[in-house]
Amino acid sequence: MRVQQLEEPLKERLDEGTLPLVAAVDLSYLSEKEQKVVSGLAEEGKIKLDAKTAKCVRGMAGNVTEKRVLEMLDGGRGKKDSAGKSIKLSADVYERYFTGVKPADAAGIVEEALAAWFGKGGDADVPDGRDREAG
Repeated sequence: MRVQQLEEPLKERLDEGTLPLVAAVDLSYLSEKEQKVVSGLAEEGKIKLDAKTAKCVRGMAGNVTEKRVLEMLDGGRGKKDSAGKSIKLSADVYERYFTGVKPADAAGIVEEALAAWFGKGGDADVPDGRDREAG
C-alpha cells in the first residue's frame, strides 16, 4: 500500500524491476519534492536505488536535497579513501625490520623513515630500478 505514495517515475522503476520493493517502501515516506530529487539523481546515474541507499535517504526525510544525498552517499567513499592505500612488503623485508612490531607501529616507522628520506617535505629524489641496475 505504501508504494502508492510514490511519484510516477519511481513507480515505473518498481514496475520495471530496477527499484526493489523494500527501497520503494522507504522512498514512499519522502515528500513529492524529495522523491523527485532522488528519482532525478537515479536517472542521471549519480545514485543507485537499492535498499541501503533508500534507507539512508529515508533517514534524511525533510532535508533531502541533491547536494545532501550526494554528500551522504559519497561520505562512505570518502572515508574509504582517507583510510589510505596499501603497499606490500616481501616477507623477508617485513621479518628483517618489523618482527614483533604491531602493524600500526610499523606504519608509523615507515612514515618516519619516508619523512627522513624525503627531507621532511622536500622534493622526491627516489632512485628507480634503472639506477640500481646501472650501479
